[in-house]
Amino acid sequence: IFGPLLRPKFFLPETESGYRRTNGRTHDLLPATSDLIICHHTTNPLQLPSSEPRIGRALACSIGIQICINGCLAGVRMASPLLALREGYSPAAVGVLLALYAFVQLFLAIPAGRYADRHSLKKPVLLCTGIAIIGSGIAALWPVFPVLCLTAMMTGGATGVTVIFLQRHAGRIATTPTQLKRVFSWLAIAPSLANFIGPALAGIVIDLAGFRSCFVAMVLLALVAAVLVQYVAEHPQTASESVAPRQAIWSLLGEPKMRL
Repeated sequence: IFGPLLRPKFFLPETESGYRRTNGRTHDLLPATSDLIICHHTTNPLQLPSSEPRIGRALACSIGIQICINGCLAGVRMASPLLALREGYSPAAVGVLLALYAFVQLFLAIPAGRYADRHSLKKPVLLCTGIAIIGSGIAALWPVFPVLCLTAMMTGGATGVTVIFLQRHAGRIATTPTQLKRVFSWLAIAPSLANFIGPALAGIVIDLAGFRSCFVAMVLLALVAAVLVQYVAEHPQTASESVAPRQAIWSLLGEPKMRL
């Protein structure tokens, strides 16, 4: 008599196996000879899914760090060849100067990636921002060609390593595939903004106050990145990462998606 009243609306007809599935959940049923059915729910069917963790602050800080450190690199990379050409250096010398911005990254990319897998974000990024600050600062103090070459290697290497750590951090703060796509979509905007802000700021400061002031402005950009690092929450190595076997970098060539 009371069976139709007590049976919840979300129940499906009973199957031969003695189970009902509603919204992907399995309900264990006791044998029943009447309309009264006694059920045990393994999960609460009325429980709402937990909300995704908020990652807005971590993502905003990561974007800000990348904009500032890449902006510092872009500004110094624009000002250095202009200063070298003004001092009378040949186009070949200027080409070598520009090539030095990527020279150090060739040797640091793979070791930095392995280090990023085993450590968190703050200390390495603070070290990299410190190197970028020193590199831009010595160019402001001694704006000569040998120092500009050293500045190119320091700022280029520091920026490349910072980007590697930020990308690894972005992969850790995302907990779902949807979040991962959203995080990297926003993070991909940062280099474009940096390549606009850095040269624009450098050109304006050069016109107003000269090359030394331009390098000082790039120091301030790197300082802002160092400040933003303090507001990023650490995401240490997970258990699955710690037990993962170490493989050679060439093993990536065995992945079908890497060969496309």
